[in-house]
Amino acid sequence: VGLGADAIIETVLIQPDNKILVGGHFSSFNGKMVSRLVRLNADGSIDPAFNIGNGFDKYIYTIALQSDGKIILGGNFVNYNGTAQKRIVRLNADGSLDSTFQSGSGFSKGDVRSILIQPDGRIIVGGTFSGTYRNNIAMRLIRLLKSGDFDPSFDARLNSKLYTMEFTANYRLMIGGDFN
Repeated sequence: VGLGADAIIETVLIQPDNKILVGGHFSSFNGKMVSRLVRLNADGSIDPAFNIGNGFDKYIYTIALQSDGKIILGGNFVNYNGTAQKRIVRLNADGSLDSTFQSGSGFSKGDVRSILIQPDGRIIVGGTFSGTYRNNIAMRLIRLLKSGDFDPSFDARLNSKLYTMEFTANYRLMIGGDFN
């Protein structure tokens, strides 16, 4: 990887094509300006086909990959490539903004720390956020529809921070954090 990242790496995701998405606090990778997200080839070199322009204004904490190759990222950022995207964004496979993802004004406060994609394509989002998502109450654990719209059929408000989550083999949700 040469010099690697110039700051903290928070998340790594290996895509089915063996390309590697890396997100975190860094502003450069191997001396190239990449603004908190980079995609590497399997040999560790930077993938020039992945272009995020000016990238993110703050940190990335989590990355999830949809079955169609689109990439969902969460963190404490409020802008992606000059466009307001509060704490959650979906990118196309080439790194461009997917404008069909309807996150609206995003999360009003807090961070997105974990994202999971259900087999049906719905998106579970967890973190330290406590406020609203698209004018709906969002207390650290919510579910979105594939479109990015709030899913009102899922209500699991937590009283404190969620840092990690994963599915069991039979798709039961396991969560971990600072809640009780």
